[in-house]
Amino acid sequence: MPKPADRPHCYRYRTRALVGPWQPTLGAAWDDAIRAGQARAEADGTLHWVIQGEIEVGEQQVGRPPADP
Repeated sequence: MPKPADRPHCYRYRTRALVGPWQPTLGAAWDDAIRAGQARAEADGTLHWVIQGEIEVGEQQVGRPPADP
């Protein structure tokens, strides 16, 4: 089993209204938040939250996403 520092990260968005699925890249998590109407992409390349939210980072467990807290 890989050591914690060697495990790849996965990402998802979380707002008060919704939680997105774990994604392999930060960009995919941003896209999910935008598609769900929770955020929008700004012209300067930043993410603007329509509903207060964040991108969570988890450590992937050998082929599966992290457990939900």
